[in-house]
Amino acid sequence: MGFNRQDAKSAKSEAFRDSPAAPSSIRRSRFVYGISFLVMIVVGLPTRLVPELLPSFMVSHVGDALWAMAIFFGLGWWKQAAPTRRLILVALVITWGIEFSQFIQTDWLNQLRQVKLFALILGFTFLPSDLLMYTLGILVAALIERTLLLQAYRPGFASW
Repeated sequence: MGFNRQDAKSAKSEAFRDSPAAPSSIRRSRFVYGISFLVMIVVGLPTRLVPELLPSFMVSHVGDALWAMAIFFGLGWWKQAAPTRRLILVALVITWGIEFSQFIQTDWLNQLRQVKLFALILGFTFLPSDLLMYTLGILVAALIERTLLLQAYRPGFASW
């Protein structure tokens, strides 16, 4: 019975699974992610509520990225132990799904969009640039998570 590759692979897998860098050992702080979610909302709302006071680029694009970041942080608050990759994927599905739903123009949905809260969430018209901004916002949020948020209470975390 000698040493073989399968034994080495199995041992490495077990060592990783039990290490603090294993994705299943992520434990996000609800407080930190809740605050991050609220900060994204507070910073992003002016782009929709008082757009005349802000530069056009911020109104057209930055607000969409901040909204996507809020979705990511909200998911991190809700699913504390989920791997970051899963949060990225789910946030993309949500944001892109809502954007593509803007092709649906039924009476009841358009009436719902007349309510300010639903208008902020659902939007009105499909814009391909929004998809890019959602993607960038989610990736920036994941980078913030990796470099700042998880580091604060899990030094050495480097797994995505």
